[in-house]
Amino acid sequence: MIIRRDMEPTDINLDDVSPRGFLDDKNHVFRTTPNGERWRARPPAFLYQNVMWPMGSTPGKPSAHASSIIKGPLEDGIQTLYSTFHWGPGEGQLGEIHALVRIWYDVDRALKFARDHRRYPADPADFDPFEPNENPMFNYDGPHVIADSSSKGRCHGNSSPYWDPATGTFHLWYTTFVPGKLQPSNQNEPEPRDIDPRALTARRIFYKFSTDPEPWTDLGKWSEPVEWSDQLGLWARSPPVVIDDGGDEVWLIAHNDETTWMPEFGNDWTVRFAISTDKGKTWEFSKRYGIETLPDPPMKRGKPRGGIIQPSVVQLSDGSLYCLCRSHRGYIVELRSVEGGRLGLDWTTPVDTMLPNNNSGICQSRLTTDAKSNDHLMLIYNPVQYRRTPVSIAESLDGGKSWRCLFDLRDEQGELSYPWILQTADGLVHCTYTLHRMVIEHDVFLP
Repeated sequence: MIIRRDMEPTDINLDDVSPRGFLDDKNHVFRTTPNGERWRARPPAFLYQNVMWPMGSTPGKPSAHASSIIKGPLEDGIQTLYSTFHWGPGEGQLGEIHALVRIWYDVDRALKFARDHRRYPADPADFDPFEPNENPMFNYDGPHVIADSSSKGRCHGNSSPYWDPATGTFHLWYTTFVPGKLQPSNQNEPEPRDIDPRALTARRIFYKFSTDPEPWTDLGKWSEPVEWSDQLGLWARSPPVVIDDGGDEVWLIAHNDETTWMPEFGNDWTVRFAISTDKGKTWEFSKRYGIETLPDPPMKRGKPRGGIIQPSVVQLSDGSLYCLCRSHRGYIVELRSVEGGRLGLDWTTPVDTMLPNNNSGICQSRLTTDAKSNDHLMLIYNPVQYRRTPVSIAESLDGGKSWRCLFDLRDEQGELSYPWILQTADGLVHCTYTLHRMVIEHDVFLP
């Protein structure tokens, strides 16, 4: 599997190339992929960018991270989206809670604006990330607190939100943990280690729901949180994927374990999958899937590490599932559902792709409106093996068998990370990601 940007291969000496790219004789910035090919980042035909709230406008909560974005109701031509993330003094600190921003827009107005501004903007760098975009096409309400475990001495990590269009119920799975590292991890141990029980209970996934049409306005309108999963020590990151298993609706939550030492892989980073056939009342869980530690870390920085976490799953046109995972091997790792196995529980052995990964979050989505193929996938990621910038878009027209990088959403110093991507029925593609650990960015483009 390769990434290419429809450019002729370069014959330059890659040892002389910065990981961020090089300039040709026309002053075009090119980047190199791990297999030596090159592509030039180009802005999309239409791109809208905005911060969800002004940077520095939330005293006491200067940090926001690990967002996702999901579809809400489409009523009277108004599309609603929800974005959740952890928010507070900083990742891993007491007082870090879960928040939600509601996004809404008039579909006809947004599409007309996109058609009338096919080169909007001329340069994505024209947007100032510290100032909200004054174009009122998209509206933002929040952040609103939707889960807080501070009184129990726990802070919040990643979350998995889902709004059920059949019932109007808002579901939320979220991770909490005791601030601070209770036990250092040693990835070089050749034998299974004894796990400190505190390390297992440090990370716990909770579930709550609300049937109120605006649950974010009042914490009292949520159900009491209950612990979710068949074991302790897990993280939830991906919103549930609703898959079709022969006509039956199945909910799939892809999650990961960063606690249990797996001697066959030489690390403690594995992914797991849970399915529900009764809208979340009961769950079945898969085994752990992992990949071995490399003998030498990417870019020779830090001690050797391997493993996979934070899986992102799509269902392809033939009904099979395709999963991409964050890794610490320098590349995104993939696995696919096993033909004839339990859909969502049985997977192939994880393998490296040629998509670079910088040990940061990724997300893929299958396009269903104005798609170029039956299995048109889009990926949001950092197309580098270290650092968390730029944040870019790649596409596959064959269900993940090959990829090409298309353009950067943003390319600047600082952290641009933990992205999420989805397409709404109107054809617009929506992305969220961490902007400098200070606020959540919302970008919209036409594929």
